[in-house]
Amino acid sequence: MLDTDLPDLEQISMGDNALLGDSSAKRMTSTTYPFNYDNSLVLRSENGLRLLLIDLPSLISLKGLSNSLYYFGSVTMESTVAWNQ
Repeated sequence: MLDTDLPDLEQISMGDNALLGDSSAKRMTSTTYPFNYDNSLVLRSENGLRLLLIDLPSLISLKGLSNSLYYFGSVTMESTVAWNQ
């Protein structure tokens, strides 16, 4: 297993139109604005195979310019790594 830490990273900044979600009508959970799109982004501190662990313990901000994370209903940032003290 490979552990990678970025302990000092406090912010992730994205440019215009970064991470656009699916804007199709089938992803809308409401017919009125803001439509509550059923698209989500989860930033988790491990991959599905558990071969690579990446934790961002100081990350406090995810920023983007116009239309970043557009058509998303939720963004979740979580740490699932149990660190040995």
